[in-house]
Amino acid sequence: RQRQMCIRDSLGEMPASFEPEALKAQAVAARTYTVKHREKHNGKLCTDSTCCQAYRTREELSEKWGSSADMYFDKLSGAVYATHGVILTYNGKPIEALFHSSSGGMTEDAANVFGGDAPYLKSVSSPGEEGFSRYSATVSFTRKQFANAVNAAIKGADISKNKLEEQVKILSKSESGRVTKLQLGSKTVTGRELRRALGLNSTAFTIEISPERVVVSTRGYGHGVGMSQYGAEAMAQHGADYKEILLHYYTGAEIETIDLGEIK
Repeated sequence: RQRQMCIRDSLGEMPASFEPEALKAQAVAARTYTVKHREKHNGKLCTDSTCCQAYRTREELSEKWGSSADMYFDKLSGAVYATHGVILTYNGKPIEALFHSSSGGMTEDAANVFGGDAPYLKSVSSPGEEGFSRYSATVSFTRKQFANAVNAAIKGADISKNKLEEQVKILSKSESGRVTKLQLGSKTVTGRELRRALGLNSTAFTIEISPERVVVSTRGYGHGVGMSQYGAEAMAQHGADYKEILLHYYTGAEIETIDLGEIK
């Protein structure tokens, strides 16, 4: 029973109010991820969202959606069954179908985040996200708060609230606009390290230092690799079907239908 529900409930990672074609794209990405990783977990789906996929029971989803639960549950089930057995492959094998909430306008090349080369996880444009709430965000710190947060998370940085202008510098960005390296005092770190230190939405950030405060502005939400969920919604709103969405975000991948047995 859990296997039959896992793909549908992993759609809890995408707003159920999204367009049906966006939900179908998410269902295929989640199914592909499950197929690729089930051997690693002895045929079982890992439910740790920091490791694999978020899994939610019907009861948890009902608590989240309240009176709309039945409608949304049927909508998600429809996306799953409409794409039954459909997965993404590259050279005949299931791909690493990574996805994230919002790209901020352009997805990231997997090599810049996880290392290695995945030809189907290249940076692509993701237009139409600008109107969504997760497109951008701003976080403001006092100079002391910023210095304390950095020093606590990044050992050896030793930045001072009085010297931030000379101690904090962005050194490089990827083609998608995400910070790859920056200087923090005596340390050179990655954008991912500062994102973790400050709890930022993404590594597509800018830093503005004023006499009183440090303002960090971000675009997008998540690691930026693979399919942007809000980008998928934007494409669906403009008439794209789920196959068009998937082939846009997973460069060179193919769509196949396989016999999944119990997994649906």
